Amino acid sequence: MGRSPDRPQRDRAHSTLVPSAVARLCSREVPCYNVSTMATVSYLDRFLDPVAEAFTPELARKIVDLRADAEVQSHVAVLRRKANEGTLTRDEDAEYKDFVEALDVISIIQGKARQFLASYQQD
Repeated sequence: MGRSPDRPQRDRAHSTLVPSAVARLCSREVPCYNVSTMATVSYLDRFLDPVAEAFTPELARKIVDLRADAEVQSHVAVLRRKANEGTLTRDEDAEYKDFVEALDVISIIQGKARQFLASYQQD
C-alpha cells in the first residue's frame, strides 16, 4: 500500500503536507496517505488486519466503491480551499483534521479490500 503518484498539496493552515486525498475520496482514484502520519498509518494498518479477515467479496466491493456524497464533497472542497489559503477557523481546522484522519482509516480499509479482491479473484 503506497502513496499515490501525484504530489501532496501544502496545507498552510497545518504547516504539514496533506495530500489531495481529500479530493480522492470524492473521485474514483486510489487514495493516498497524509505524509505526516505515515507511522500512525502503519499502526492503523496492522490494527485493522482483523477487519480484512471478515471481508466477503460483496463487502470488499462496497468498501472499494465507498465515496463521499455530493454535500460532503462540496463542504470538504471549501475546507480544503480555506486550508490552502490559511483562512480556516478553529472549528473548521478541527473538522478538516478529523476528515483527513478519517480518510487515513478509510484508505487503509479500502486498500485491504482491494488486496482481498485481487487475491480472491486469483483463487
